[in-house]
Amino acid sequence: MKEDDKRRLPDARVSLPPRAMASTLLDTTTMVESFTRELTAVRGRVHRPQTAEQAIETVITLLCEAGGDEILAWADEALPVAGLGEAIRRAGFKALETTVQAATRADGRQERQTQLSRASAGVTGALAGLADTGSIVVTSSPKRPRLASLLPPTHIALLPVDRLYPDLPTFLARHPDLLL
Repeated sequence: MKEDDKRRLPDARVSLPPRAMASTLLDTTTMVESFTRELTAVRGRVHRPQTAEQAIETVITLLCEAGGDEILAWADEALPVAGLGEAIRRAGFKALETTVQAATRADGRQERQTQLSRASAGVTGALAGLADTGSIVVTSSPKRPRLASLLPPTHIALLPVDRLYPDLPTFLARHPDLLL
């Protein structure tokens, strides 16, 4: 086969086309209203605590509503509210270790996944919220386990208002490092 005959995928680092609306001009109030409307449409709930203490109280209330005392959560330092992890522990909730090592026996891995599936809720932060869809952007790392947002039936995502963007193209334009 000649070099010219090889097919290649297009370069992934293409620029996004501009949106028709001037989404970057939306004010915070309009974005919060839009985000709330869109998230509520898919049965999500938005809470607007005004202080860190109110945020902690809201999270504890939501964990109690979810039932159970085992949860999955990001590391304390990865959560956007200082003291939240400690408050969760003081309230009697146990954050399960989310690591699922490659087991030599398949049943060992399955057993660990079964243990983690007992978690009634996951507590994470969010890198961003998208006002036009009510979506959140969540990234993972060792201190930000993906399972905390995906596995439990209830996901509590903490999203500071200053991380709210009108739409995905605006978010990506402001964070080009994420496209690499």
